[in-house]
Amino acid sequence: MKKTYWILGAVAGVLVLALLFWIFSPGGSPATTGEPAPVAGFPQDTQYTPYNSSDTSSQASSGGFLSDPDTTKDPSNPGHYFVGPGPNSAQDGENPPYVVEYIQSDQSFTIGIMQEPLGQNRLAVEHYLREKLGISQALMCALNYTVSVPYYVNQIYAGQNLGFSFCDGAVQLP
Repeated sequence: MKKTYWILGAVAGVLVLALLFWIFSPGGSPATTGEPAPVAGFPQDTQYTPYNSSDTSSQASSGGFLSDPDTTKDPSNPGHYFVGPGPNSAQDGENPPYVVEYIQSDQSFTIGIMQEPLGQNRLAVEHYLREKLGISQALMCALNYTVSVPYYVNQIYAGQNLGFSFCDGAVQLP
């Protein structure tokens, strides 16, 4: 009987260690694994294109955000760009309030809210991105995007696509 408990304890311990490794390994947390679930497809009925074109009527239609000085290439991932502050841009070891990454291959935005208060920082990133892209709230909702929060910032909302506050299906934050 003692041997059975020993074996069950060892198996449970290995499972717990595997789960902890999965959660705390780089890129392995439940909030960041797999492909982001898009809320909606990229707006097809607009002239929005992230690539440079001759039309310079707005940041969005000219792809200006890719050549903007606030946009930097992700050194670890070709075809990925940080729009605004990147994850290593904070001072004094503190995270920036949000991080926006644009993925050129599928024309998607992955937005991480990196600090509390979540509601206030989501509003800040929405305003920043709207201004940077030069598009309406309706077109923002049509983007291929994910708004999430890491587990270490907020365990309640981690692993969910929070959406933009003004879009249908958005998670209401305090």
